[in-house]
Amino acid sequence: VIVVDISKTALNKIPKKKIKKKVGSVLDIPLKENSADFVLLADVLEHLKVKDVDRSLLELRRIVKKDGRIVIFTSQYGLGIRLLFNRLIGRVKGRLMKHELTEGHLNRFKFNELKKRIERNGLKIEDYYHYSIFFQETTDFVKDFTALIFDKIRKRPSIRKGQDIKNSLKETKGFAGRVLTPLLYVFSFISYLDILLFGKTIPG
Repeated sequence: VIVVDISKTALNKIPKKKIKKKVGSVLDIPLKENSADFVLLADVLEHLKVKDVDRSLLELRRIVKKDGRIVIFTSQYGLGIRLLFNRLIGRVKGRLMKHELTEGHLNRFKFNELKKRIERNGLKIEDYYHYSIFFQETTDFVKDFTALIFDKIRKRPSIRKGQDIKNSLKETKGFAGRVLTPLLYVFSFISYLDILLFGKTIPG
């Protein structure tokens, strides 16, 4: 397993010794041609300039084997309830929410736009699904709102988002852990309903 990241600091946080770490950009991946069986690109494309997306796809095509696979997770300009709500109240600039601009997001393609880019760079979409449409957005809202309440009660901003609560529950042991852990499975299943019901029809 090889992890490539542009940040050496991020790579140093990976604890497993058996994982090879390489500093590099998705625009210039430090791997040989046809050397990767499987590539996972998670939350990267939306942080590239539009003009650089095609170059990154060509790089992925270069390093993956002929019978290899690439899995891409990225945001898209779709019909997710949060995006629709933020459009309605004016928190969207172009296709991005204003807070995303400060977090380094540089683009948001519609699904068909990204599909065309993928295909014109010599790659073929074997399968896809949309997510974060309604149910996942709802569970995220509940978790984030709970974190906000915890902060108010504790009077210190120690819990920034619902994900922090989820991580804490995973580490909770004893009786509390046995009671609270099933909640994570319930939340995960509710989030999964997006994929189950709308995954092939509604862009998230």
